[in-house]
Amino acid sequence: MTPLPKNWLFLGVGYCAKALIHHLPDGLNLAGTSRNPDEWPQSLKARVKGLTFDGGKPKGISHDLKHALSEAEVLIMSQPPSAAGDPFLTAIHSDIKDLMPRVKWAGYLSATSLYGERAGGWAYEHDGPRPKSQRGRYRAEAELAWLETGLPVHIFRLAGIYGGAYFGQSRSPFERIRTGQARAVVKPGHVVNRIHVDDIVSAVLSSIAAPAPLQIYNVSDGNPAPPQDVLCFAARLCGADLPPKVNVDSSEISEMSRSFYAETKRVSIDKLKERLDWRPQFSAYQSGLISIYKSEMNWPDVVIFAGHVDVPKARRHIIAQALPRHIELSRQEPGCLRFDIEADEQIAGRYHIHEVFKTPADFKAHQNRCDTSPWAAAIKGLDGCYLIFMDGV
Repeated sequence: MTPLPKNWLFLGVGYCAKALIHHLPDGLNLAGTSRNPDEWPQSLKARVKGLTFDGGKPKGISHDLKHALSEAEVLIMSQPPSAAGDPFLTAIHSDIKDLMPRVKWAGYLSATSLYGERAGGWAYEHDGPRPKSQRGRYRAEAELAWLETGLPVHIFRLAGIYGGAYFGQSRSPFERIRTGQARAVVKPGHVVNRIHVDDIVSAVLSSIAAPAPLQIYNVSDGNPAPPQDVLCFAARLCGADLPPKVNVDSSEISEMSRSFYAETKRVSIDKLKERLDWRPQFSAYQSGLISIYKSEMNWPDVVIFAGHVDVPKARRHIIAQALPRHIELSRQEPGCLRFDIEADEQIAGRYHIHEVFKTPADFKAHQNRCDTSPWAAAIKGLDGCYLIFMDGV
Protein backbone atom coordinates (compact mmCIF):
# COMPACT_ATOMS: atom_id res chain seq x y z
CA MET A 1 0.00 0.00 0.00
CA THR A 2 1.31 3.45 -0.94
CA PRO A 3 2.15 5.51 2.17
CA LEU A 4 -0.24 8.35 2.92
CA PRO A 5 0.99 11.93 2.47
CA LYS A 6 2.41 13.40 5.65
CA ASN A 7 0.74 16.81 5.98
CA TRP A 8 -3.06 17.16 6.13
CA LEU A 9 -5.31 20.20 6.50
CA PHE A 10 -9.02 20.01 7.31
CA LEU A 11 -11.03 23.12 6.50
CA GLY A 12 -13.75 22.45 9.03
CA VAL A 13 -13.45 19.66 11.61
CA GLY A 14 -17.00 18.40 11.53
CA TYR A 15 -18.40 14.90 11.88
CA CYS A 16 -16.92 13.44 8.67
CA ALA A 17 -13.52 14.99 9.35
CA LYS A 18 -13.53 13.56 12.88
CA ALA A 19 -14.28 10.08 11.57
CA LEU A 20 -11.47 10.36 9.01
CA ILE A 21 -9.05 11.64 11.65
CA HIS A 22 -9.96 8.70 13.90
CA HIS A 23 -9.15 6.20 11.16
CA LEU A 24 -5.87 7.80 10.05
CA PRO A 25 -2.66 6.20 11.33
CA ASP A 26 -0.41 7.88 13.86
CA GLY A 27 2.61 9.81 12.63
CA LEU A 28 0.83 12.21 10.27
CA ASN A 29 0.81 15.98 10.71
CA LEU A 30 -2.87 16.96 11.00
CA ALA A 31 -4.24 20.49 11.27
CA GLY A 32 -7.84 21.66 11.17
CA THR A 33 -9.95 24.78 11.44
CA SER A 34 -12.76 25.56 13.85
CA ARG A 35 -14.46 28.63 15.28
CA ASN A 36 -13.06 27.69 18.67
CA PRO A 37 -10.61 24.76 18.72
CA ASP A 38 -10.06 25.37 22.45
CA GLU A 39 -13.45 23.69 22.96
CA TRP A 40 -12.37 20.47 21.26
CA PRO A 41 -12.18 17.36 23.44
CA GLN A 42 -8.67 16.58 24.62
CA SER A 43 -8.56 13.42 22.51
CA LEU A 44 -9.03 15.53 19.36
CA LYS A 45 -6.51 18.15 20.45
CA ALA A 46 -3.97 15.35 20.86
CA ARG A 47 -4.37 14.37 17.19
CA VAL A 48 -4.96 17.67 15.41
CA LYS A 49 -3.43 21.14 15.58
CA GLY A 50 -6.37 23.51 16.00
CA LEU A 51 -6.53 26.65 13.85
CA THR A 52 -9.12 29.33 14.48
CA PHE A 53 -11.27 30.27 11.50
CA ASP A 54 -14.59 32.06 11.91
CA GLY A 55 -15.18 33.19 8.35
CA GLY A 56 -12.19 35.47 8.07
CA LYS A 57 -13.83 38.66 6.81
CA PRO A 58 -12.78 41.40 6.74
CA LYS A 59 -9.34 40.45 8.04
CA GLY A 60 -8.81 37.39 5.84
CA ILE A 61 -7.05 34.33 7.21
CA SER A 62 -4.47 34.08 9.95
CA HIS A 63 -0.72 33.64 9.59
CA ASP A 64 -0.96 30.14 11.17
CA LEU A 65 -3.59 29.07 8.64
CA LYS A 66 -1.51 30.42 5.75
CA HIS A 67 1.43 28.39 7.01
CA ALA A 68 -0.73 25.24 7.26
CA LEU A 69 -1.90 25.84 3.68
CA SER A 70 1.67 26.15 2.47
CA GLU A 71 2.60 22.81 4.07
CA ALA A 72 -0.52 20.80 3.25
CA GLU A 73 -0.28 17.86 0.86
CA VAL A 74 -3.88 16.73 1.47
CA LEU A 75 -6.74 19.21 1.80
CA ILE A 76 -10.23 18.22 3.03
CA MET A 77 -12.99 20.85 2.72
CA SER A 78 -16.24 20.22 4.54
CA GLN A 79 -17.60 23.58 5.68
CA PRO A 80 -21.15 24.16 4.42
CA PRO A 81 -21.61 27.10 2.04
CA SER A 82 -24.04 29.96 2.45
CA ALA A 83 -25.48 32.73 0.29
CA ALA A 84 -22.05 34.37 0.47
CA GLY A 85 -20.46 31.26 -1.07
CA ASP A 86 -17.88 28.88 0.33
CA PRO A 87 -16.73 30.40 3.65
CA PHE A 88 -13.06 29.76 3.05
CA LEU A 89 -12.84 30.85 -0.58
CA THR A 90 -14.66 34.09 0.23
CA ALA A 91 -12.25 34.81 3.10
CA ILE A 92 -8.93 34.60 1.28
CA HIS A 93 -7.57 37.65 -0.49
CA SER A 94 -5.28 35.88 -2.94
CA ASP A 95 -5.16 32.93 -5.32
CA ILE A 96 -5.50 29.78 -3.20
CA LYS A 97 -3.37 27.83 -5.68
CA ASP A 98 -0.47 30.14 -4.87
CA LEU A 99 -1.02 29.48 -1.16
CA MET A 100 -0.80 25.69 -1.58
CA PRO A 101 2.33 24.81 -3.56
CA ARG A 102 2.62 21.28 -2.08
CA VAL A 103 -0.95 20.01 -2.31
CA LYS A 104 -1.24 16.62 -4.05
CA TRP A 105 -4.92 15.88 -3.46
CA ALA A 106 -7.90 18.01 -2.42
CA GLY A 107 -11.38 16.74 -1.59
CA TYR A 108 -14.59 18.74 -1.27
CA LEU A 109 -17.38 17.07 0.71
CA SER A 110 -20.54 18.17 -1.04
CA ALA A 111 -24.12 16.83 -0.91
CA THR A 112 -26.65 15.11 -3.16
CA SER A 113 -29.15 17.91 -2.51
CA LEU A 114 -27.87 19.68 -5.63
CA TYR A 115 -29.51 17.03 -7.85
CA GLY A 116 -32.92 18.38 -6.94
CA GLU A 117 -36.19 16.55 -7.57
CA ARG A 118 -35.87 13.37 -9.66
CA ALA A 119 -39.32 11.87 -8.95
CA GLY A 120 -37.66 8.80 -7.45
CA GLY A 121 -35.38 8.29 -10.46
CA TRP A 122 -31.65 7.64 -10.35
CA ALA A 123 -29.17 10.51 -10.18
CA TYR A 124 -25.75 10.13 -11.82
CA GLU A 125 -22.63 12.28 -11.62
CA HIS A 126 -22.89 13.27 -15.28
CA ASP A 127 -26.41 14.64 -14.72
CA GLY A 128 -26.56 18.39 -14.53
CA PRO A 129 -27.44 19.75 -11.07
CA ARG A 130 -31.06 20.89 -10.83
CA PRO A 131 -31.30 22.12 -7.24
CA LYS A 132 -34.67 23.31 -5.99
CA SER A 133 -33.66 23.96 -2.40
CA GLN A 134 -31.53 26.86 -1.27
CA ARG A 135 -28.95 24.54 0.28
CA GLY A 136 -28.76 22.61 -3.02
CA ARG A 137 -28.02 25.81 -4.95
CA TYR A 138 -25.33 26.78 -2.47
CA ARG A 139 -23.70 23.37 -2.88
CA ALA A 140 -23.71 23.57 -6.68
CA GLU A 141 -22.10 27.02 -6.57
CA ALA A 142 -19.47 25.94 -4.03
CA GLU A 143 -18.52 22.88 -6.08
CA LEU A 144 -17.92 25.03 -9.13
CA ALA A 145 -15.90 27.53 -7.13
CA TRP A 146 -13.58 24.81 -5.83
CA LEU A 147 -13.20 23.18 -9.25
CA GLU A 148 -12.16 26.55 -10.67
CA THR A 149 -9.33 27.04 -8.15
CA GLY A 150 -6.90 24.99 -10.23
CA LEU A 151 -6.19 22.68 -7.29
CA PRO A 152 -6.38 18.87 -7.75
CA VAL A 153 -9.96 18.87 -6.46
CA HIS A 154 -12.15 15.77 -6.12
CA ILE A 155 -15.86 16.19 -5.36
CA PHE A 156 -17.78 13.80 -3.09
CA ARG A 157 -21.56 14.19 -3.18
CA LEU A 158 -22.63 12.65 0.10
CA ALA A 159 -26.01 11.13 0.88
CA GLY A 160 -27.58 11.49 4.35
CA ILE A 161 -24.86 10.72 6.88
CA TYR A 162 -25.25 8.48 9.92
CA GLY A 163 -22.77 6.70 12.16
CA GLY A 164 -21.35 6.13 15.62
CA ALA A 165 -19.41 8.38 17.97
CA TYR A 166 -16.12 10.04 17.02
CA PHE A 167 -14.50 12.54 19.37
CA GLY A 168 -17.79 13.08 21.19
CA GLN A 169 -19.98 13.53 18.10
CA SER A 170 -22.45 10.96 16.80
CA ARG A 171 -25.19 10.64 14.21
CA SER A 172 -27.04 7.73 15.75
CA PRO A 173 -30.85 7.56 16.05
CA PHE A 174 -30.96 5.42 19.18
CA GLU A 175 -30.90 8.16 21.83
CA ARG A 176 -33.75 10.04 20.15
CA ILE A 177 -35.72 6.82 19.92
CA ARG A 178 -35.15 5.84 23.56
CA THR A 179 -36.14 9.28 24.82
CA GLY A 180 -39.26 9.45 22.67
CA GLN A 181 -38.02 12.37 20.57
CA ALA A 182 -38.02 10.52 17.24
CA ARG A 183 -40.85 10.96 14.75
CA ALA A 184 -41.32 8.73 11.72
CA VAL A 185 -42.28 11.22 9.03
CA VAL A 186 -44.33 9.55 6.31
CA LYS A 187 -44.67 10.63 2.70
CA PRO A 188 -45.92 7.88 0.35
CA GLY A 189 -43.31 6.89 -2.22
CA HIS A 190 -40.54 8.92 -0.61
CA VAL A 191 -37.10 7.36 -0.20
CA VAL A 192 -33.87 8.71 1.25
CA ASN A 193 -30.27 7.87 0.37
CA ARG A 194 -27.90 7.17 3.25
CA ILE A 195 -24.23 6.55 3.89
CA HIS A 196 -22.42 5.35 6.99
CA VAL A 197 -19.63 7.74 7.92
CA ASP A 198 -17.07 4.92 7.90
CA ASP A 199 -17.88 4.33 4.23
CA ILE A 200 -17.26 8.00 3.51
CA VAL A 201 -13.83 7.54 5.08
CA SER A 202 -13.07 4.52 2.89
CA ALA A 203 -14.23 6.35 -0.26
CA VAL A 204 -11.98 9.34 0.48
CA LEU A 205 -8.98 7.11 1.21
CA SER A 206 -9.61 5.14 -1.99
CA SER A 207 -9.53 8.38 -3.96
CA ILE A 208 -6.33 9.56 -2.27
CA ALA A 209 -4.73 6.25 -3.29
CA ALA A 210 -5.82 6.80 -6.92
CA PRO A 211 -5.97 10.57 -7.59
CA ALA A 212 -8.10 11.75 -10.51
CA PRO A 213 -8.51 15.54 -10.21
CA LEU A 214 -11.81 17.12 -11.25
CA GLN A 215 -13.70 13.85 -10.80
CA ILE A 216 -17.09 13.84 -9.06
CA TYR A 217 -18.28 10.84 -7.04
CA ASN A 218 -21.64 10.04 -5.47
CA VAL A 219 -21.19 8.42 -2.07
CA SER A 220 -24.16 6.42 -0.81
CA ASP A 221 -24.92 2.83 0.21
CA GLY A 222 -26.82 2.31 -3.06
CA ASN A 223 -30.00 1.17 -1.30
CA PRO A 224 -32.38 4.11 -0.75
CA ALA A 225 -35.24 3.41 1.65
CA PRO A 226 -38.27 5.12 3.22
CA PRO A 227 -37.13 7.05 6.30
CA GLN A 228 -39.90 5.64 8.49
CA ASP A 229 -38.67 2.11 7.78
CA VAL A 230 -35.22 3.05 9.02
CA LEU A 231 -36.48 4.51 12.29
CA CYS A 232 -38.80 1.58 12.94
CA PHE A 233 -35.97 -0.90 12.36
CA ALA A 234 -33.77 1.03 14.80
CA ALA A 235 -36.55 1.05 17.41
CA ARG A 236 -37.11 -2.69 17.13
CA LEU A 237 -33.36 -3.25 17.27
CA CYS A 238 -32.99 -1.53 20.63
CA GLY A 239 -36.30 -2.84 22.03
CA ALA A 240 -37.98 0.58 22.18
CA ASP A 241 -41.51 1.58 21.28
CA LEU A 242 -41.99 2.37 17.63
CA PRO A 243 -41.77 6.14 17.02
CA PRO A 244 -45.12 7.75 16.22
CA LYS A 245 -45.78 8.12 12.50
CA VAL A 246 -46.50 11.65 11.38
CA ASN A 247 -47.65 12.80 7.97
CA VAL A 248 -45.22 15.14 6.24
CA ASP A 249 -47.91 17.84 6.09
CA SER A 250 -48.51 17.74 9.84
CA SER A 251 -48.08 20.96 11.84
CA GLU A 252 -45.63 19.03 14.04
CA ILE A 253 -43.09 19.09 11.22
CA SER A 254 -40.97 22.21 10.85
CA GLU A 255 -40.54 23.87 7.48
CA MET A 256 -36.86 22.97 7.54
CA SER A 257 -37.64 19.28 8.14
CA ARG A 258 -40.42 19.32 5.55
CA SER A 259 -38.02 20.69 2.94
CA PHE A 260 -36.09 17.41 3.03
CA TYR A 261 -39.22 15.66 1.76
CA ALA A 262 -39.77 18.01 -1.19
CA GLU A 263 -37.41 15.97 -3.37
CA THR A 264 -36.91 12.25 -3.83
CA LYS A 265 -34.17 10.56 -5.80
CA ARG A 266 -32.05 7.43 -5.92
CA VAL A 267 -28.32 8.09 -6.03
CA SER A 268 -26.18 5.84 -8.21
CA ILE A 269 -22.76 4.78 -6.91
CA ASP A 270 -21.71 2.89 -10.06
CA LYS A 271 -18.92 5.35 -10.86
CA LEU A 272 -17.30 5.05 -7.44
CA LYS A 273 -17.45 1.26 -7.69
CA GLU A 274 -16.01 1.14 -11.19
CA ARG A 275 -13.34 3.86 -10.97
CA LEU A 276 -12.03 3.17 -7.46
CA ASP A 277 -13.12 -0.45 -6.92
CA TRP A 278 -14.95 0.78 -3.83
CA ARG A 279 -17.74 -1.05 -2.03
CA PRO A 280 -19.62 0.16 1.04
CA GLN A 281 -19.01 -1.90 4.14
CA PHE A 282 -22.58 -1.11 5.16
CA SER A 283 -24.55 -1.64 1.97
CA ALA A 284 -27.92 -1.08 3.68
CA TYR A 285 -29.14 0.78 6.73
CA GLN A 286 -29.81 -2.46 8.64
CA SER A 287 -26.16 -3.51 8.84
CA GLY A 288 -25.05 0.05 9.59
CA LEU A 289 -27.51 0.47 12.45
CA ILE A 290 -26.65 -2.92 13.93
CA SER A 291 -22.96 -2.00 13.92
CA ILE A 292 -23.66 1.31 15.69
CA TYR A 293 -25.93 -0.37 18.23
CA LYS A 294 -23.33 -3.03 19.07
CA SER A 295 -20.72 -0.32 19.56
CA GLU A 296 -22.98 1.79 21.79
CA MET A 297 -23.84 -1.25 23.91
CA ASN A 298 -20.16 -2.29 24.04
CA TRP A 299 -21.05 -5.72 22.71
CA PRO A 300 -18.03 -6.76 20.61
CA ASP A 301 -18.80 -10.50 20.75
CA VAL A 302 -22.59 -10.37 20.72
CA VAL A 303 -24.49 -11.84 17.76
CA ILE A 304 -27.51 -9.93 16.47
CA PHE A 305 -29.97 -11.59 14.11
CA ALA A 306 -32.54 -9.24 12.61
CA GLY A 307 -35.02 -9.40 9.79
CA HIS A 308 -38.54 -10.40 8.88
CA VAL A 309 -40.52 -13.27 7.42
CA ASP A 310 -43.63 -12.99 5.25
CA VAL A 311 -46.34 -15.59 5.91
CA PRO A 312 -49.12 -16.25 3.40
CA LYS A 313 -52.66 -16.20 4.72
CA ALA A 314 -53.10 -19.97 4.44
CA ARG A 315 -50.20 -20.62 6.86
CA ARG A 316 -50.71 -17.89 9.45
CA HIS A 317 -52.66 -20.17 11.79
CA ILE A 318 -49.69 -22.57 11.87
CA ILE A 319 -47.33 -19.72 12.74
CA ALA A 320 -49.68 -18.48 15.47
CA GLN A 321 -49.69 -21.94 17.06
CA ALA A 322 -45.91 -22.44 16.96
CA LEU A 323 -44.79 -18.92 17.86
CA PRO A 324 -45.50 -18.65 21.64
CA ARG A 325 -43.61 -21.83 22.48
CA HIS A 326 -40.75 -20.88 20.16
CA ILE A 327 -40.33 -17.53 21.91
CA GLU A 328 -40.56 -19.13 25.36
CA LEU A 329 -37.91 -21.78 24.68
CA SER A 330 -35.58 -19.34 22.94
CA ARG A 331 -35.65 -16.87 25.82
CA GLN A 332 -34.71 -19.68 28.21
CA GLU A 333 -31.58 -20.64 26.27
CA PRO A 334 -28.11 -19.89 27.71
CA GLY A 335 -26.72 -16.65 26.32
CA CYS A 336 -30.04 -15.26 25.06
CA LEU A 337 -30.10 -11.53 25.80
CA ARG A 338 -33.21 -10.75 23.79
CA PHE A 339 -35.66 -12.61 21.62
CA ASP A 340 -38.63 -10.87 20.01
CA ILE A 341 -40.93 -11.81 17.16
CA GLU A 342 -43.82 -9.46 16.48
CA ALA A 343 -46.36 -8.87 13.77
CA ASP A 344 -46.05 -5.80 11.55
CA GLU A 345 -48.65 -3.14 12.25
CA GLN A 346 -49.48 -2.54 8.59
CA ILE A 347 -48.26 -5.45 6.45
CA ALA A 348 -50.47 -8.48 7.01
CA GLY A 349 -48.50 -11.67 7.57
CA ARG A 350 -45.12 -10.00 8.11
CA TYR A 351 -43.31 -10.88 11.34
CA HIS A 352 -40.27 -8.93 12.55
CA ILE A 353 -37.55 -10.98 14.22
CA HIS A 354 -34.84 -9.64 16.54
CA GLU A 355 -32.51 -11.99 18.39
CA VAL A 356 -29.49 -11.12 20.54
CA PHE A 357 -27.07 -13.78 21.88
CA LYS A 358 -23.94 -13.27 23.97
CA THR A 359 -21.55 -15.27 21.79
CA PRO A 360 -21.44 -16.98 18.39
CA ALA A 361 -21.45 -20.32 20.24
CA ASP A 362 -24.70 -19.41 22.02
CA PHE A 363 -26.28 -18.38 18.73
CA LYS A 364 -25.11 -21.57 17.02
CA ALA A 365 -26.65 -23.68 19.80
CA HIS A 366 -29.92 -21.80 19.35
CA GLN A 367 -29.87 -22.46 15.60
CA ASN A 368 -29.15 -26.14 16.13
CA ARG A 369 -32.14 -26.49 18.45
CA CYS A 370 -34.41 -24.60 16.08
CA ASP A 371 -33.45 -26.75 13.07
CA THR A 372 -35.68 -29.58 14.29
CA SER A 373 -38.32 -27.49 16.08
CA PRO A 374 -42.00 -27.02 15.15
CA TRP A 375 -41.14 -23.39 14.38
CA ALA A 376 -38.63 -24.42 11.71
CA ALA A 377 -41.27 -26.62 10.11
CA ALA A 378 -43.82 -23.79 10.27
CA ILE A 379 -41.63 -21.25 8.41
CA LYS A 380 -39.95 -23.65 5.99
CA GLY A 381 -39.92 -22.24 2.47
CA LEU A 382 -41.29 -18.82 3.41
CA ASP A 383 -39.88 -15.64 1.93
CA GLY A 384 -37.85 -13.59 4.36
CA CYS A 385 -35.06 -11.07 4.70
CA TYR A 386 -32.49 -11.74 7.39
CA LEU A 387 -29.21 -10.27 8.55
CA ILE A 388 -26.78 -11.90 11.00
CA PHE A 389 -24.21 -9.54 12.46
CA MET A 390 -21.17 -10.70 14.37
CA ASP A 391 -17.45 -10.02 14.23
CA GLY A 392 -16.15 -11.08 10.84
CA VAL A 393 -19.59 -11.54 9.28
